Amino acid sequence: QVQLPEEDFDFEQEEYFDRWRASSSYEDEASPHMGDEDDDRFKVELLVETICTIIFIPPGYHLLMRFTISSHSTIVRILTDRFQLLSYMDAFFLAWRRTATAAEEEAQNSLTQSS
Repeated sequence: QVQLPEEDFDFEQEEYFDRWRASSSYEDEASPHMGDEDDDRFKVELLVETICTIIFIPPGYHLLMRFTISSHSTIVRILTDRFQLLSYMDAFFLAWRRTATAAEEEAQNSLTQSS
């Protein structure tokens, strides 16, 4: 069994500030204060999922990636035994994003056509 250290990014704080910004304007005198912990609008239910992947790159290199996913953001930690592989990660994630965007647009088009 593999033991992973806990993610050190504060997802709860990010969720709290996003909710606070959405519910109040900065100029409004009647806006709730940050310390008002009894207000249900600021209660945070944190759902964080962790997915680990291993990519084998011939002849004998590896990329280990840990995705920690919340409702607003994803943190990716990467470990490799060949640092030169990191220079290709931008292209990898951009291609991944384009594929996901195209799939999302296709799904929306098929929903629109079936309606």
